[in-house]
Amino acid sequence: MDPQGQDRVFLATKEGNLEKLKDLSAGKGADPREISLIHLPDPDGLKPIHIASKEGHLDIVKYLVSRGAEVAEGDRMGSAPLYYAASGGHLELVEFLVSRGAQVEKAGYLGLTPLQLASSNGHRDVVQFLVAQGAEIEKGDWMGRTPLQLASSKGHQEVVEFLVSKGAKSDKE
Repeated sequence: MDPQGQDRVFLATKEGNLEKLKDLSAGKGADPREISLIHLPDPDGLKPIHIASKEGHLDIVKYLVSRGAEVAEGDRMGSAPLYYAASGGHLELVEFLVSRGAQVEKAGYLGLTPLQLASSNGHRDVVQFLVAQGAEIEKGDWMGRTPLQLASSKGHQEVVEFLVSKGAKSDKE
């Protein structure tokens, strides 16, 4: 396989260049072997779907899913695309991934769930969506910190107020 072809796939994905990605994976003069490049990880263990989710490129993620990318597949550290989308506050992407079967409770790196990441980063709309989808508001991370504690420690008052309104407790009993 051409490592430069793989590099071009990752660059097109990171930049959000859907047309270039299509050209590389299935279009104009593409090497048929490059179709599989959209399923190979980079040196850090990230596949194009992880990178596109991190960058918030919904159109790229939709294309990758249409080409067989798995929405629930973890990277080398166990982090699924939803982990990256929630961390970045990409609500439409989070909604799409969940609609395609992504698990709202799947923990990734350091045992963090999408809800914990969204709470820690102050993404209220993502927090609201994940809670509505059944994410556990009292689930602790690897250090036992709940979404409420993570949001509070970072000063994300709107997230704190929302979680409290949904029954989150400031101290575990």
